[in-house]
Amino acid sequence: MEPSGKSKSMIYFHFAIHGLHHKVPFDSRRLVFPPFPAAIITFTIYKLTSLFFCDSTHLLVIAGGLLGYVVYDMIHFYLHHGAPDENSYFYHLKRYHNQHHFAHHNSGFGISSVFWDKIFGTALHLRKLAKSIKW
Repeated sequence: MEPSGKSKSMIYFHFAIHGLHHKVPFDSRRLVFPPFPAAIITFTIYKLTSLFFCDSTHLLVIAGGLLGYVVYDMIHFYLHHGAPDENSYFYHLKRYHNQHHFAHHNSGFGISSVFWDKIFGTALHLRKLAKSIKW
């Protein structure tokens, strides 16, 4: 995936946030979103959602969003470093995600699900393997 525009700062930002992960996909230190930008994004979302929800609902929305993101990141980590059983949901996701990393950088963006790839037309079609992969 290419950064939008030709701005050097945008190219650097894209590489620092996501490109480095594609350059070294099995480096566990580069797998999770960097904490400092995550804190800025979280604070911004926190402030924006406080404009639309009452206090109790606002905290539930933020807690749900953070929990969802942690689960997403755990799945992403597992897809890079785990060894899912053949024919399991995660086996399929690991194959799918590896195709995104090593063959089709401009499609197959789904990590915890292929749902949005199907909606946006970026889904990958995995061929049937004669022999299963042993992770």
